[in-house]
Amino acid sequence: MMEGGSVILRCSTKIFCPFHPPSLTWSSSLNESITERQHQTQTELISDLNFTVSHHYHRVTFTCTATHQLQQQNTTKSHMLQVQCAPKNTSVWINPAGLVLEGGSVTLSCSSDANPAVNYTWYRDTEGLLNPVQTGPNLTINNTNSTHSGQYYCTAENKHGTQNTSVLLHVQQINFCLRPADN
Repeated sequence: MMEGGSVILRCSTKIFCPFHPPSLTWSSSLNESITERQHQTQTELISDLNFTVSHHYHRVTFTCTATHQLQQQNTTKSHMLQVQCAPKNTSVWINPAGLVLEGGSVTLSCSSDANPAVNYTWYRDTEGLLNPVQTGPNLTINNTNSTHSGQYYCTAENKHGTQNTSVLLHVQQINFCLRPADN
């Protein structure tokens, strides 16, 4: 199912004795309430959950439990939602964090929440033009120098959309100060 779509989950059970009807209860790992509507016919109790799907529902399992008092048994059925969505919460970080020294190694990492999985592309801002650098969630630069300093962009893309984010990399030059030897 696609994010933003409307969903109805239905659970039902047979009514064996109208004087001791069964009960239906829903459970899930969500912390938000969802509207439930129950109704019954002469022979069946039905419970529907109606909601609009968001990316927070991806891999959430909904469980319906039917309790029959006379038979002293519970029956449960579960369904895990698979929600497709465009990239969200795309972020980048630098490792190691903090000061990046000339001659060292640095990795820029990008992550995003999406389904299906995203393809990552790294770009570097060179005099106002975005030039592709490489693909994949990580961009490693070995033997860094001041020419590696600049704005780097990560694009996360799947069939439902694209999201960009950026990070500023500053490579610090190592300056040596030579002192004359004492005589």
